[in-house]
Amino acid sequence: MKAALKLREKRSEKTTSLRANTEIQPSKDKNARDVRDDQFEASSVPFELPTPVSSVDNAASLRIQSMLGSVTFEQKEPSFSVSVEGKVAHGDLEVSSAEDLAILRGVEKFEGTLSLVDLDLDTLNALTSLREVGALAIENLGALTSLKDLANLQRVDGNLYIGFNDGLNQIGLPALEKIGGALIVEGQLHAREISMPVLSQVEKYAHFTENLALRAIDIGVLKDCEIVVANNFAMKRSGLNSASAVEWSNNQE
Repeated sequence: MKAALKLREKRSEKTTSLRANTEIQPSKDKNARDVRDDQFEASSVPFELPTPVSSVDNAASLRIQSMLGSVTFEQKEPSFSVSVEGKVAHGDLEVSSAEDLAILRGVEKFEGTLSLVDLDLDTLNALTSLREVGALAIENLGALTSLKDLANLQRVDGNLYIGFNDGLNQIGLPALEKIGGALIVEGQLHAREISMPVLSQVEKYAHFTENLALRAIDIGVLKDCEIVVANNFAMKRSGLNSASAVEWSNNQE
């Protein structure tokens, strides 16, 4: 209970942000976790915006600052715009409602940053066709119970962040093969399993931290990547399927 309260206090202090073209060097020093402001890089895919078939403007910007086992968030106020042409969308979108997300229905490739943060959504069914995204943040979606609507997602060109979604009992991305930036899964109170069975490449690092009910991680084909599994108090080594060396600390054993 104390650990859960600590996580919730930590979550309440968080602000969110995501900035393209920022290099990150994660600290392995546990004592530095509260003083570092390493930048969490998003994908930046060069493109020219076509004449939009449809568009939506959102007043937000996302900048993700990453520390070992934590990501801080800060709201900004510039305008974002998204244009959709056929099955490809361009731009950056911080979703504020199901109506915002609906613009991506049928989209297979999103060339930009998609931020799903602090929302009362119980489904992501507008994203069932999504196969590739520039960068993706899924954070504090308390009503969301499954990531099944992302079953077709194969590639994240930048960073993938999943954190503090209390309704998720399992985090499964069965088709995900490549992450062009960093992977962070943290602060999941009830998720017992993380399954990314065909993930073969993460360019920067993969951190799984402070997931209190976590018992199994399947990243069995991921190689040549810094992997940190820390502060998952129900996690045993026997539940880890990994082809790479893992930095293991403060788990059950």
